[in-house]
Amino acid sequence: MVGSAIGTKMIQLGYQVKMDREQLRMKKLWLGVTANGDKASQGTFSDAASYGEIIFNCCNGMASLEVMKLAGATNLKGRSY
Repeated sequence: MVGSAIGTKMIQLGYQVKMDREQLRMKKLWLGVTANGDKASQGTFSDAASYGEIIFNCCNGMASLEVMKLAGATNLKGRSY
């Protein structure tokens, strides 16, 4: 829900947002973001990490380290998160 709220607000502010396709498991969350238009897209954690200048990690604490590994150190370098 946190990722959906942040993604939705970023889209409303005019930004392009890419979320990990794991979000598709939570249809309600993904539909909430995509309802805001074509500024939302999806991909892997690695795709999402390499996509933007700012990365929001909205995973629970137990998953965060694994998600950052999946995002890839190269994709995280030089970005704000």
